[in-house]
Amino acid sequence: MKFEVAGREVDFRPAHVLFVLSIIILLILVLALVSVLATFALTGSFTSESFLGANVDVLGVFSLITAPVLAFLLLRFSGIAKMKNDGALCRSLAAGRAIINIGLALLAVIASFAVGLYTKETLLFSALALAGNLLSACAEAIIMYLWLLFFLAPGKGRAMEAASKAGIFAVVYFIIQGIAIVLLSNASDNLVAVALDYGNIRFILFNFIFAFPLLYSMKEKEDPQAYKLFAALIVGAALMYSINSLMTFGGWSWVVGVVESIVELSIIYALSKKDILKTF
Repeated sequence: MKFEVAGREVDFRPAHVLFVLSIIILLILVLALVSVLATFALTGSFTSESFLGANVDVLGVFSLITAPVLAFLLLRFSGIAKMKNDGALCRSLAAGRAIINIGLALLAVIASFAVGLYTKETLLFSALALAGNLLSACAEAIIMYLWLLFFLAPGKGRAMEAASKAGIFAVVYFIIQGIAIVLLSNASDNLVAVALDYGNIRFILFNFIFAFPLLYSMKEKEDPQAYKLFAALIVGAALMYSINSLMTFGGWSWVVGVVESIVELSIIYALSKKDILKTF
């Protein structure tokens, strides 16, 4: 099945979905093995409690690098599956990843209704959450596509420049969010201090991984169709989650997620347009 996304033809094939799924399952098995080894290394024994604790730590670290690791493995093992490494394959594999994520989101909703977490009364809430998850799945597929393109033909000079700008983005966005947290907490008479702890270090690294493929792929020539699609997916997902939050908790804090998504996309776009590395 062929269709077009942002001016690019996608040749979607079920075989590619199965290939992506098989690599994901392989990663899960490897992570489980790493968790077992980490449990023995840290505790000297193996219990379900210690395994779960180690598994949370391992998954916490791996969640930061899932996209690049998966993209690298997909291209690495594509030869075994007799697939030709080119841009068309990258688009098809990214579409396969989107289908898997969408399927998982739908299964999660069905399972929630089956066990009673969702009811007819919460149908609207579940629909908003599902819409947000579906939009996020499509945005993640685009990020996956960009990582695939990077590993397909990496350029050292472009990679160094993109890495520098991604680092600037990650630090600047962390500072902006930290200031926002302090101001919002102060407005609510519950002042919160922002420290460079483990959680915030992970936040900075996550934003670096998020921005790098975008900045690497953004060229001097404008690609408004692709930019608008990605921005719509990111802001749209944030909007769905925010409306859900508004209906659940009320208040005005629901708008924070939407503003954050707009700010982060604006910073990335500004970095892609201006050679900020020569400014200092």
